[in-house]
Amino acid sequence: MPPHALLNSASSGNVPHAQGPRVHFKLQPQTIIPEKKKSPPSSLTNGNGKSIRPQSFTPGLKRSKSLTSADALASGMAALGLAADAGDLGTFPPEIQECIDKALEDPNAVCARTLMDAVGHLVSRAVESPRYALPAARRCIAVVEREQTETFLESLLNTCQQWYHDRDKLLGAMIGGGRPRLMAFLSFLLEMYCQLRRRAIQRRGASAQPGHVLLALICKCCEDCIRQPVPSASDTENLFFVLTYIGRDLETQLPGDLERLLTAVRDAFLNTAAAPSIRRTLLQLIELHASRWQLPGCAVLYYYPSSK
Repeated sequence: MPPHALLNSASSGNVPHAQGPRVHFKLQPQTIIPEKKKSPPSSLTNGNGKSIRPQSFTPGLKRSKSLTSADALASGMAALGLAADAGDLGTFPPEIQECIDKALEDPNAVCARTLMDAVGHLVSRAVESPRYALPAARRCIAVVEREQTETFLESLLNTCQQWYHDRDKLLGAMIGGGRPRLMAFLSFLLEMYCQLRRRAIQRRGASAQPGHVLLALICKCCEDCIRQPVPSASDTENLFFVLTYIGRDLETQLPGDLERLLTAVRDAFLNTAAAPSIRRTLLQLIELHASRWQLPGCAVLYYYPSSK
């Protein structure tokens, strides 16, 4: 995947004027074209096409500054199904769509059972495909920001923990050497974590903060991906992409979990049965951590020789 071209800033010194007649160049006047303003993102709509959240949402995951190659991140976003547009969640049966719509329209006007059921429906759809990660996360955040009892948030965190606990049963199917449902679940967790962090959403009680809970689950999912007998190329690339986003947060908040994950990465790198491309990605990840999540220029040239 081609990285950004390395930009070299040209500098000029003081050049003395040569003796003799001067040559004058007639410059064509430049026409300044005003930049078009970007239209704000559309609001979410329910199953009947009715707007349920008039305020605009912030875009999806921001690109990390931890990696020099933006194209690598773009490729990772495509692999995980994290697009810039929220899209939709597909079609639900009428009763399920009504449950989700009620939770979105006014989470404080419905009973706790409706909120808990809405959580189950959204998470179940999110793990079907990585492309549902962003729209599902945005709908969850829309409810979390408006509810007053934290019932939806508590149910969401408990459901995510339960899904991970039962991952072998719910997320464990191997297809083509990878685990697509586990990667879809990881995509949803990553989107939820970034949305919560961006909005600085905190619990009011003394319980563990939602961002901390999700960060721990993300790290565990990454460890599961890398501890396979022979990690798949797609899972390895996705692991590298995820850590460009949360590597610094893991190092700050969960250093023990990060160390355990990096130990698994080093073990996988030493596994001679892994393909050269997989070992190369793992080595890049090890160097990314060693350079404090900012690859130096020489490493970029090594891993992306086309940037020379």
